[in-house]
Amino acid sequence: MTQDDIAGDFAITGGRWLRSCFVRAPLLAVLVACAHPAAPLPADSPVQPPADAVRRYTIWLGGARIGTATEAETWTPRGVTLRRVEAMRYLRGASVVDVATTIEVEASTALVPRRVRWTETGSEVRSAEITHDAHGWHAVPPAARNPAALPAAAVPGELLPLLVRRDGHFEGPVFLPARDFVAGSGRIEPIAARGLVATLSLGAPARATTKATGEATAEATIDLADDGMPARVVDGEGVIELRATEQAAREPFAP
Repeated sequence: MTQDDIAGDFAITGGRWLRSCFVRAPLLAVLVACAHPAAPLPADSPVQPPADAVRRYTIWLGGARIGTATEAETWTPRGVTLRRVEAMRYLRGASVVDVATTIEVEASTALVPRRVRWTETGSEVRSAEITHDAHGWHAVPPAARNPAALPAAAVPGELLPLLVRRDGHFEGPVFLPARDFVAGSGRIEPIAARGLVATLSLGAPARATTKATGEATAEATIDLADDGMPARVVDGEGVIELRATEQAAREPFAP
């Protein structure tokens, strides 16, 4: 499988969830979460946090495996840290390309994001970090490029699955933690007892609902596991993310 065969920037999608949220981690899976509406982010609320968890996924395209993703969800009295690590392996011409992406999201117990870190390791290492407060999103360090295009209420795609588990639906501003933190709008709706359909429009206003504005739009269907988190995500480009055992996730695969 060549690089041209791979739909999306495999640094995810994205989730994906919608490939990291979108086929960046080819997954719309990441988007599949469901969050609160596009209103000011809620304050912390005293709730019983979920148990810590580790989820593993294999990523496929055209019947061939192209990657692996591992998500670690860790809770404390202050909130949650979600760490997603993706390892993509594909061909660029005759050369094998390996790209590893790590996204770490810190949020309150009410799933209000506080900090997002992104690192991609391939032919070179790139990273970025932003923090969130009552005034919106800010770059770290302050001298770095400020993510001014991000709406104050925008939610990182990787946090969406936790929001969906809690809320069951979502419509509002989102962004993909990659490079320049691309912003857009997301919508997740239930279509069955354990099924969701997710739509992600990148480069679009938070309330955009059509494809006529020139933004890139992706769609995905999501099947949920017993724990309310994605078991299978299929995006419109044919990228599939499947929940896997630790043994299956560790199995080597050829590009």
